[in-house]
Amino acid sequence: MKPSIRLRRGTNKRRSHSPLVVRWLNTPLRCHLVCGIIAVGLVAVTCLLWLRPESLAADRTHQPQEIAEAIELISNRNQFRNQFRHAQQQREQNRLRVDRIADWLPENRSWEDVRSVLQDVAADSGVQLVTMDRGTTHGGIRVAVLDTECEIQGTYGNVCKFLHQIVTAELPIWCDEIQVVRADGSNRPAEASGGDQPPVRCLATLSLRVPYAGKATTAAKLLRQRSDDDR
Repeated sequence: MKPSIRLRRGTNKRRSHSPLVVRWLNTPLRCHLVCGIIAVGLVAVTCLLWLRPESLAADRTHQPQEIAEAIELISNRNQFRNQFRHAQQQREQNRLRVDRIADWLPENRSWEDVRSVLQDVAADSGVQLVTMDRGTTHGGIRVAVLDTECEIQGTYGNVCKFLHQIVTAELPIWCDEIQVVRADGSNRPAEASGGDQPPVRCLATLSLRVPYAGKATTAAKLLRQRSDDDR
């Protein structure tokens, strides 16, 4: 009898040291209850996944409105391509315009350069350059301008030739105002040169404007952007 008593005491000792969950599940009723709860939970999760499989997707941020916007974006792809092509053509046209402006509009022009150009054009057109006065320099919104005045003397045809050459030069000079009088005081028309009479010589006073890009003008910004694009 003594060994059986020792066995009961050992069994009781092991029960006292076993975990609480194991001792709580030791009865069959409680074990079936826990297994039933787990089974119900698995069935619920399975049904939920079967009814809403999109819940397994990694990205759940798409709303119906966003999907509709994406469909509209795809359906308008041809329109967007045409707009992009038109924007590229407009950009190319603007680049060509800037290139044409850069061909005749320097970033800066000195008075010495302008005086040298006027002297060369006067000699080529056959007029006498009487006076040259440097005016003021001011910067406009589009371009900067150097104002100057000069007097030339020559026939009417030579004066017209001088005006044509300075306007159509590689770096043009604009004529803002011109006053023409007869240099010899005759009453004949300025363009008359028939017969034995020598052609009438004219004295023309010109108000000239010499354009250049300057610093803070629109032309300067375009040229600066053009140089940045070339880099």
